[in-house]
Amino acid sequence: MNLLGCVHALYWVAESDEGLVLIDQHAASERVLYEELRRTGSLQRQTLVEPVPLPLSGAQRSSLEAHGEAVRAAGFEMEPFGPETFLVRSVPAYRGRAARPEAVTELLDELAGEGRPTIPDGLEERRAATVACHAAIRGGDVVSAEEFARVLASLHALPEAAYSCPHGRPIVLSIPRTRLDHWFLRSGP
Repeated sequence: MNLLGCVHALYWVAESDEGLVLIDQHAASERVLYEELRRTGSLQRQTLVEPVPLPLSGAQRSSLEAHGEAVRAAGFEMEPFGPETFLVRSVPAYRGRAARPEAVTELLDELAGEGRPTIPDGLEERRAATVACHAAIRGGDVVSAEEFARVLASLHALPEAAYSCPHGRPIVLSIPRTRLDHWFLRSGP
């Protein structure tokens, strides 16, 4: 595929031999991280130059206590800093891109409910999918073409073809050249 550009910092547009391809940057990144987490059990982490203090609700603190190993495997290192605040010392990183420290609160909220549904739907898969979702490139993140090409290369290198993120959202939508020609009332090249 030849990447042409990005639309609204959400969808990448590419050209293939068959036609036009639209790729969800978050879903593609999430699938790559999910597979990495399932294969190795953890993600890379980036130590923060300055720890970030985050207040956690009682439910989030309980979730951290219950799912601390999953949070560490996700790449987040945290330590108590007072009765309701924790210091985030490291965050998940993938190919030089670090997650936001605040993403750990969303992760804790989802883990408290055992994560969002996944395909397949086992508890470990749910946790891995939740972790990958919060460590992945986000919708709205500005990503260079080179960086996204690396995500696509990693996606293509997976042992099995991946058509959706672990939560079931599609990664790629293809529009065949014949469909484009039909829309523009063309009968050929």
